[in-house]
Amino acid sequence: MKVNSTGLGKTTLVANFGVLEPIAGATPALKMTIQSTQPIHWHITVALDGTDIREFVGIVLKPKLLIHVLKMLFSRAPQTPAEAKPAAAAKPVTAGNPKS
Repeated sequence: MKVNSTGLGKTTLVANFGVLEPIAGATPALKMTIQSTQPIHWHITVALDGTDIREFVGIVLKPKLLIHVLKMLFSRAPQTPAEAKPAAAAKPVTAGNPKS
């Protein structure tokens, strides 16, 4: 994932989800970790409670967004320029082999 923050100016962080697990304790909550890998290495920890989960589910279940998310799940990821195959070189035209 790519993360931007007004505190970082135009810098874009490349990050990955780490762990999503219950937090031991009296209040039911989840701990989510995110690790940025480029251009700096940060460990970000987020505590989510029931209100946060309800809000997130409410956002994701909006029909327009849900359709978009389902399309993303079932489509291939776009290729990066490094993964794209170069186009085949054109064959030279010679006098004995005219181009049709």
